[in-house]
Amino acid sequence: MTWQQALDSAGSRDMARLGAFLAKWPWHRLQPDLENRLVTSGRGEGTRFIAAARTADSTLGLLYVPADGLGLREATLDLSLFPGPVTAQWFNPAKEAAVSSHAAVLPNRERQTARTPGDNGTGVNDWVLVLESGK
Repeated sequence: MTWQQALDSAGSRDMARLGAFLAKWPWHRLQPDLENRLVTSGRGEGTRFIAAARTADSTLGLLYVPADGLGLREATLDLSLFPGPVTAQWFNPAKEAAVSSHAAVLPNRERQTARTPGDNGTGVNDWVLVLESGK
């Protein structure tokens, strides 16, 4: 493959989509959730592990839910970490689409179960959950 062909490859398009996605949020302020405080159950193991990060002030959280087939994935989130109500939106990392329309405003005083939308249109079920909260 020539470099010109590589510019139009699936990997190149994936990186452009990732760059556009991250440009919407202060990703540089995210810290990995190493203590598993945000995802309290359903995190998975190995290639099914849900990677989570949030800002120090907990106004933004991102979770990457890797593919494990076509079905729904479910995880329990501790939204009491956020300073106010949380807007939750699913982002499809495999399509040229913006944040999906599956948005919900959730209270920050309890644990909530998040379920992925399922097949992302490419025959797999990986998704990114964006959690935003105002103070």
